[in-house]
Amino acid sequence: MTDFNLRAAKIQFRSLIVVLVVAIIIATGITTGSFVLSFDALREFGRQNMMRADLAWILPAIIDSAIGFSTMAAVALNKITGHSRGRNFFAGLAAVVVFLSVYMNASHAYQAVVEAERKIAAGIDIGITPNAPWVAALTAIIPPALILACTHGLGILIKAIGSAYNEYSAQIRVAASEVDQEEFFEFREQELASTKHSDLAGADTRYFAGVRDDSLDYNAENLQTTELLSSDTRESLADHVEHESDEIPFASSPNALTLDVFLTNADLSDAVKATARMKLADPSLSFEYIGSASSPSVHASTAWRRYDKFESLAHQAGYDVPPLPDVRSDRAKYDEEARASVVGATS
Repeated sequence: MTDFNLRAAKIQFRSLIVVLVVAIIIATGITTGSFVLSFDALREFGRQNMMRADLAWILPAIIDSAIGFSTMAAVALNKITGHSRGRNFFAGLAAVVVFLSVYMNASHAYQAVVEAERKIAAGIDIGITPNAPWVAALTAIIPPALILACTHGLGILIKAIGSAYNEYSAQIRVAASEVDQEEFFEFREQELASTKHSDLAGADTRYFAGVRDDSLDYNAENLQTTELLSSDTRESLADHVEHESDEIPFASSPNALTLDVFLTNADLSDAVKATARMKLADPSLSFEYIGSASSPSVHASTAWRRYDKFESLAHQAGYDVPPLPDVRSDRAKYDEEARASVVGATS
């Protein structure tokens, strides 16, 4: 994580807010004009179908309002996993009401031109020369189409802002964890300086100095000639040197602070580290949220597999719950999904 990435996420989030405000202003004007034109056409269509004149306005109010409602509901549910039935219902409802609005607007315009042509043929001067009926019908479908397009476009922008905010929040949490790590190094160095005559102080000093320099360059000769180390401590560190090829950093006292250092120096991809940092920073976060907050966003099962890689390596290094989060329920859930997918693929 760098300051540049954090600034980029912040700029992206603020830019989308500005775009949304401008889009809302423009879409409000377009939608208002489209609604007025569609409202007049549908009201006349209702009167042509023998509706009472004082109640004919209800027809366009119902149709055009249903377009906006169903479209925004479908877009909102598309952001939430596990709601495909509800999303499909509202998408189907939007398709039906748009079809009705388009048909009624086109039918009204077509019949109006036919009536005008009939009057002209009878010698009545109506003051204008109407277009062909099919041209009038095509023109009349523009207002309901724009109502649908503007509503759907605003929904997409709102979704984009939500994704940008999640990414920005994740960047902030990761940046905060890096700051905490620097404070931890300073605190630990001060603590070791005040207890430098302790047997374990010498070992911890070597460990944390090695981590800060991205190195664990211990060797048996240095261990044997270090006067501050007890024999038990030398044996423990010698065992670590013998198993250094495992590439697992040594944790003299597994806790939340050393776990963060372990994660920083672990041989894992940046995506795995980012997922693990989010889960360690807030164990209550679901893998659905972590997946959506990742850049790029991934499925919850992918976020789980990334975290599982980190946890497996942490277990090998001697870490347990705590400081690791308790993810037994998540493991049972995603293991069951994996088994179900395997069974489905083989059946």
